[in-house]
Amino acid sequence: MTKTIKVKYNQETTKVKGYYPSFINYPNSIIDEEAKTIDGLPYIEITEEEHQAALELNMAAVVDGVIVEYTKTNQELVDELKNSKLAACVSYLNSTDWQAIREADSGEDMKEGVAENRALARMLQDDIEDATSLEELELINTDF
Repeated sequence: MTKTIKVKYNQETTKVKGYYPSFINYPNSIIDEEAKTIDGLPYIEITEEEHQAALELNMAAVVDGVIVEYTKTNQELVDELKNSKLAACVSYLNSTDWQAIREADSGEDMKEGVAENRALARMLQDDIEDATSLEELELINTDF
């Protein structure tokens, strides 16, 4: 008997949600062979070779019953870039907090450019949140 692997996926996003080899019992999952669903989500069956190839993909998806590499949507790309740029701003602010605290406590000035860059980082956070496209986000420089 050929070992097959059931590949559960989300029909709306096409993203693979799990691999279920036929030689393993899954007592906590409901596998409906007739409806071809696992826990209510559809599945396809693939061979071990197809499974190995799928594991080499960055992220897998099921399109027209075939496993392919998942292509991120524009909104996912925008969200990732937003998160990355916001993280850069927060990281800069966190890394220079001690200078702001020292200045407030002792009156010793922050290093040159730090106060201006901190203000810029806070302003850029608003710009990043307001951006709606990759093009807008790519124009925002978060190299402090």
